[in-house]
Amino acid sequence: MNNKIFKANWNPSTSWHFWWQWDDKMLLFYWLKEWYKNSADKLVDIALEDWWAITLDTFVFPIAFLYRHYIEIEIKRLYYYVFWKFPKQSHNLQELFNILKIDILDKSETILNLIKHNPEIISEIKSIISEFHEMDEKWDVFKYLTDKNYKPYFEEFEYINYPQIKESIDKIYNFFSYIVYIPIEDLWIFDNLKK
Repeated sequence: MNNKIFKANWNPSTSWHFWWQWDDKMLLFYWLKEWYKNSADKLVDIALEDWWAITLDTFVFPIAFLYRHYIEIEIKRLYYYVFWKFPKQSHNLQELFNILKIDILDKSETILNLIKHNPEIISEIKSIISEFHEMDEKWDVFKYLTDKNYKPYFEEFEYINYPQIKESIDKIYNFFSYIVYIPIEDLWIFDNLKK
């Protein structure tokens, strides 16, 4: 069959090539988190440009899923950036953020100085991550809409504020992007590579 979706096809204008960055995990996870966030951002823009109820309904779960997955990848990427290994395998956003906070954020003089001048930043980031975690603890709410017994996750009215979700994710994005520009020596205070 010539109509395969996943096949070798050298057409850079119509194909994505799986191989181009696999040997560099930092680069791989950088682009992966960018793709998830940028895709969600574009869907938010489309939904807000159209603003019909059917359009807003159409994109709500893909947007929430893409943003949630972006957060997970971003946390794991930052951990890898410092330790050259990934944290314990988990989809639990609160657990992953707590590992990141204890192992990196609480030990960096640069980050502690930022927090001193902007004390609400960590609580704000943690609050956004916690909200995503509480809505989707098991990484399945935004994928399936129902649990394994087909019981709907949302039985009462729930709302997602499109501009607010995008703004909140941008706060996370900006904060985590800042961390990558901290001199790595500051993040390796406790000889983290041996962890």
